[in-house]
Amino acid sequence: TEMSVFPNPTEGAVNINYTAAKDGLVNVRVFDVVGKAVADFNYAVNAGDNFLNMDLSSFENGVYVIEVLEGKNSTTSRVMLK
Repeated sequence: TEMSVFPNPTEGAVNINYTAAKDGLVNVRVFDVVGKAVADFNYAVNAGDNFLNMDLSSFENGVYVIEVLEGKNSTTSRVMLK
């Protein structure tokens, strides 16, 4: 699975390009710098490339880790909120 997150840094709007292995649901979790989960989203995806949107503008400025879970597979990326 492949994932890219942009813009990075961001002022709140986050776009995720995610390549899914199959049709279904993925769980997207956002963690702060100490590893605490601060958001949890579910998205319906199709096998192949998907474009997911999130709004992090209500969070404090800082670095966050975005994790996409698809079945037993997970992919992570960092994003800076300014």
